[in-house]
Order: sequence, then C-alpha cells, then structure tokens
Amino acid sequence: MPPEAGPEDGVDAVLAELVDVLASARPVPLSSSVMVNREELLALVDEVSARLPDEIRAARRLLRERTEYLAGVEREGEDILEAARERAERMVSRTEVVRQAQATARRALEVAEAESRRLRHEAEDWCDAQLASLEYSLDGAMRSVRAGRARLSGPPPTPAVEADFDDRAFFDQDSEEP
Repeated sequence: MPPEAGPEDGVDAVLAELVDVLASARPVPLSSSVMVNREELLALVDEVSARLPDEIRAARRLLRERTEYLAGVEREGEDILEAARERAERMVSRTEVVRQAQATARRALEVAEAESRRLRHEAEDWCDAQLASLEYSLDGAMRSVRAGRARLSGPPPTPAVEADFDDRAFFDQDSEEP
C-alpha cells in the first residue's frame, strides 16, 4: 500500500496516489480489467472526500479576506477623501489662496480616487488569481475522481471487430458452394 498523504498535501496528492494505484494494478488474465484492493481505493476516495471540505473552507476564507480587504481599501479611500475635504475647508481665505487651495484639493481628490481604484483593482486581481488557482485544483480533482470512479464501475472495453471481414475468403468444408 502506498504511504499515506500527509496533512500538508492537498486533494491533488491523494488523487495522484489513486491514479498510481489504478495504473499499477495487476491485469486480470484474458481481460482488460485489473485487480485492485477495494479497501485501499475506498480509503483513498474517502480521504479525497474528507479533504475537499477543507479546500472549500479555504476558498470561503479567501473570499472573506477579499471582502475585508476591499472594505479596508474603501475605508482608506474615504478617509483620504475626507481628509482632503477637511484640508480644503481649512485653507479657505482670499482669492488666490482659495484658488490654490481648490486646485490642491482637486488634485488630492483625484490622487486619492486614483489610488483607491488602483488598490481595489490590485485586490480584485489578486483574489481572482487565488480563486482561479483553487478552481483549477478543484476542477482537476473532480475530473480525476470521475475518471477513477468510471474505471471502477464501467464495463471492460470490448475489442473492435473488423468491418471488412469476408466469409468467402475462408474454405468451409460443410458449405455446398465451390
């Protein structure tokens, strides 16, 4: 029996072990079927089933972290905007000073909004990359499980019969035809 996958290994490692067990199984004579240890395969399938909820919890945690991060970025952007507004109000004075203050406030608002947009896009890109990686892992795991289950439950493949078979090419002693 192959060594057990450790807790640090993911579903992929267990599925790889399952594929190895199937690939190295002894063939049944005169058949395309193989002999496998049912308990070993069931244990591996159970282990995959047990580990999938952990990966799903990890995905939920990642989504929660993304939401918290985006909320923090939004609060930070609002704080920057509020600070810019307060600064602009404090700078109110005569004509030139007021115009300069308004221009500075506009620039500060534009910079703050641009920075807020940039931070939001970075956070969304990072979260999307993490979720895509998790999706790819889960997708591969599901394909491997389906393929393994199909191998275990499906009928053995039948050999192909040649369509060009010609009975007349062989001599049949019981036939009355020459």
